[in-house]
Amino acid sequence: MARFNVGMMRSALKKSGGNVTDAAKILDCSVFTIYYYLRKYKSLADLRKELVEATLDLAEDAMINKIKQGHWPAIRYYLSTKGKQRGYTERSEVVNSGKLEIEISRVDDY
Repeated sequence: MARFNVGMMRSALKKSGGNVTDAAKILDCSVFTIYYYLRKYKSLADLRKELVEATLDLAEDAMINKIKQGHWPAIRYYLSTKGKQRGYTERSEVVNSGKLEIEISRVDDY
């Protein structure tokens, strides 16, 4: 008989917010066991994806709240990741549009 079942995996994933390492600690098993169940049962893989997305939503909400408070590191991080298309970047990027010209843009300070 198997030591774990889908219900146990589901519960551990929910408690861990989808974090495989934490779920393994909850069940006292290896992360490989968790990944085995995730590969074997699509419903568990879907649950994990949903839980990770929910955690990302929480992190984005926290980031937005920091931005609204004027927290400069949060503002800078957001601009350098989400605002790249507007020129807020800290690295050089080479853009090839399929033409012979190559555009190189670099913005160091906002």
